[in-house]
Amino acid sequence: MSVQKRYIEGLDFFRVVEFIKDKDNHLRCKIIPNDDERIDGMSRYYVYAHYVEDELVYIGESSDMLKRRMNFYCCHVGMTNVRVRKYFNDQFKRKKTSDICTFIHLPGQICLSEAITINPYVSVEQALIHKLKPKLNRKDVLDLRKKPRKYRK
Repeated sequence: MSVQKRYIEGLDFFRVVEFIKDKDNHLRCKIIPNDDERIDGMSRYYVYAHYVEDELVYIGESSDMLKRRMNFYCCHVGMTNVRVRKYFNDQFKRKKTSDICTFIHLPGQICLSEAITINPYVSVEQALIHKLKPKLNRKDVLDLRKKPRKYRK
């Protein structure tokens, strides 16, 4: 039985995506709706965690629909998509039945005033990357040792 829920730094993450190889050996994702948590392929504003077997390898966030964002890992040319896809494909070469899946967390909205409500999903992602340092994440915006960028005038 595969793990369906993970607690990452006290937050509930639910397994809703599995990556598989199709008959033509292409990487595909399968969305597994979680009715209890109202999570499905149309979910938006979430933090996600990719796991290979039981190892956390990447943390991300998105305001895009879950199904669309996860499909990007299968075929999109963006640098992060390519890096993660290559890693997933390498894992499937090593073990054809690798358990490669994604857990997501839907942060609750924060009401700042009667007129302003925010969703903290980006901040949650950055805090988790800073604390856990997954191997496929490249940026840590909370790392204060880095020099600030120089902007051109």
